[in-house]
Amino acid sequence: MLEIVAVWAAEDSESALLWLESNAQGLARHTTIQSGMELWAQQDPTAAAAWIDGMANDGSKVTAAKALAANWAGQNPNEASQWVEQLPAGSLRNDAASALVESWAASAPEAAAIWALTEAEYHVNSDLLNLSIQHYTQANPAEAEQFLRSVNEAYEAPAAIETYVLTRAQINPMDAMEWQIQLPQTDPLNNPKNSEVIMQEWSRTDSVAASTWLNDAAAGDQRDAAIVGFTTTMLDFDPEAAAAWSNTISEPNQRVEQLNRAILNWSHAQPQQALQWVQQAELEADLRNALASQIGTD
Repeated sequence: MLEIVAVWAAEDSESALLWLESNAQGLARHTTIQSGMELWAQQDPTAAAAWIDGMANDGSKVTAAKALAANWAGQNPNEASQWVEQLPAGSLRNDAASALVESWAASAPEAAAIWALTEAEYHVNSDLLNLSIQHYTQANPAEAEQFLRSVNEAYEAPAAIETYVLTRAQINPMDAMEWQIQLPQTDPLNNPKNSEVIMQEWSRTDSVAASTWLNDAAAGDQRDAAIVGFTTTMLDFDPEAAAAWSNTISEPNQRVEQLNRAILNWSHAQPQQALQWVQQAELEADLRNALASQIGTD
């Protein structure tokens, strides 16, 4: 049936979708509605939009709206965005807006980001701005950075900055770390937590290279934040390494906090090994006793 309706949708999208609305159910319904809407969006997106407006508010309507927004954006993003803007607030609008931004960003990431910024400001949809920054960074990190700088002058978007940093780390973590370290302290994009985000991502993909970078890094806030990111990842893979690296954090309170976190996590799975490490590590007596007490093993 799926193939038959798909052929029908290619010839007469409106009639096929009307039939689906009344007769089809389940996965076949959703899949064919998406295919049919993609074709109809190419032929007459305005008519397709009118048909969606009359649909029952269920998963099929969301499927159709996302397909229309994505395909319409590929042809005429301004018209597509105007249609999304008039949708009532809610999950349907949010899903259609996300599909629109993802499609729009493929050809014009800055325009998509500008529209997403407007949505963030007037419709409190910061997730959409973050999505646009992710795609913009993937396309052109330097331009995305300049866009964020211009945005920061009038609109605080810390989550968008974190998305930018994370996306850069996913592309090239060493490059992202060097970028972060070279930022002046007064730079609005500079945040020691950026190093944590980058190192957490880096250690997931190449813990050896990440630890090598840490070995060579100068002591200070940036390195401490990077160690927190590194050990956060290593908690699940190498708890002993997580504890040892936590003990090298230079800021006293942060060192104790991260050590507590590492030892507590380790002790859940391997209490004896964690206790042995605590007893043998170079630790202050009070800290050693506190950590041993936290493990709860004689």
